[in-house]
Amino acid sequence: MVQKKAGNVIMAENEWCVESADGERLDLFLVRHNPGYSRGYFQKLIKNASVLVNGVVLTPHYAVRENDMITVRHEDRQPACVGEDISLDIIHEDDDILLINKPVGLVVHPACGHAGGTLLNALYGHARGAFVPFLVHRLDKNTSGVIVTVKNEKAKKSLVAQFQKRAVKKVYRALVKGVIIEQRVRIEAPIGRSQKDRKIMMVGPLAKKMAVTELSVIRRDKDYSCIEAYPVTGRTHQIRCHLAYIGHPVAGDTVYGGPEEIAGIPVIRQLLHAYSISFNHPGTGKRVEYGAPMPDDMKKWWGK
Repeated sequence: MVQKKAGNVIMAENEWCVESADGERLDLFLVRHNPGYSRGYFQKLIKNASVLVNGVVLTPHYAVRENDMITVRHEDRQPACVGEDISLDIIHEDDDILLINKPVGLVVHPACGHAGGTLLNALYGHARGAFVPFLVHRLDKNTSGVIVTVKNEKAKKSLVAQFQKRAVKKVYRALVKGVIIEQRVRIEAPIGRSQKDRKIMMVGPLAKKMAVTELSVIRRDKDYSCIEAYPVTGRTHQIRCHLAYIGHPVAGDTVYGGPEEIAGIPVIRQLLHAYSISFNHPGTGKRVEYGAPMPDDMKKWWGK
């Protein structure tokens, strides 16, 4: 196998011989030497016995030592799925990226209870074998708006790295319960999974992942506020959870206590929309921004 030296390790394809070490965790060591891959990805590999240290399966918090031989068997992080003929509202497409305006009710990728009919099935159908689409982030089923897909390995590594470095900037719009008095709000509160329902996120003493969301109020009325949200971190359900935490849940978001009507008007889904996203284009390196117009069920609240 052809070897090359990289810092304090000698690399040979998917093997690392550690020349010097200071007790760094195994999962963090692998992330540092594999740009474009997440910590969660390597933790999954370790759990699935796809990472060996000196021929032995260990835990993610194993402290890497000098002369350790680390072997990694990479797995497909996103299994291929069946392409389906599902209409897509394409915002932009080029050789590297494909951005979609996701409608309400469309699940992003196959999962338990959603084997087909997802955005990823639609993307595979659109590609028709010309490329393998890869989702670099997610939107909830009932959140609408702009979502990014990449079409090749170079673009995937670029966007994944930008998300990890928080270089991707996202703007969401939401209708929330009650009047937010402050013009701008910064929420810094850790988020973790509920002990009662693992599908729900919550702020509490057991939550360990710090999350930061900034808000700006666009319009106020006696029963509601129209806001823009700017997530600094990217935790699961972050905006929904943080807004509920400060007493202003998203209208229609019954999971987090959102009202089912505002000003006497029924709200049948969570009124949260991914309005725009900006990042460095993986092909040109230039800063680009793409947006998705608000759906009709949200426009009326903004007076537009």
